[in-house]
Formats: sequence, C-alpha cells, structure tokens
Amino acid sequence: MSGDSYSQDCPCCQSKDSMSCANDSRPHETVSGVCLVCGYQYYTELGFVDKEILEELRKENEYTPIPITEDMKKNIEGYTKSYNLDRR
Repeated sequence: MSGDSYSQDCPCCQSKDSMSCANDSRPHETVSGVCLVCGYQYYTELGFVDKEILEELRKENEYTPIPITEDMKKNIEGYTKSYNLDRR
C-alpha cells in the first residue's frame, strides 16, 4: 500500500476531525484533504512551470540542463497524457 486515509481538524473552521484527508507516495508524494463542514480544501497540484520560470530556476540553482533523449520525451508525453497535463 502506498498511501493512507485519515481525518484531522480543519484549520479554517476549527471543526474537530472534520477533514477527510489522504496521501500517496506513488508515483510521487501527493496529499489532499477536504473539510466536510466548511468545504476548505488542499491538494497537491500537478503541472509544469512556464519555460521562463524554469530557466530562472536553473540559473538560480546553477543547473546545466542535460539533453532530453527520445526515451525522456516518450516518458514526458506518457506522463502528461496519463495525468491530463498541459505542458507549456
């Protein structure tokens, strides 16, 4: 099993054990929760950053990108399709 379901107090309305929460570790860490009293929610958002932001992050972290291989392109394409993501 790669995840858990649990309840917790809502940080918004302060209701005791009113949040239905879950986490998973595959294919990467994700978390989500919704308050059954007030509707407050949180979740891991999947997606891609804009290319300009990616370039800024690379410069800030002194990261030299590696060339993207055909296998990497296939992996990215498959991942974006399976999670219905828009690659910018």
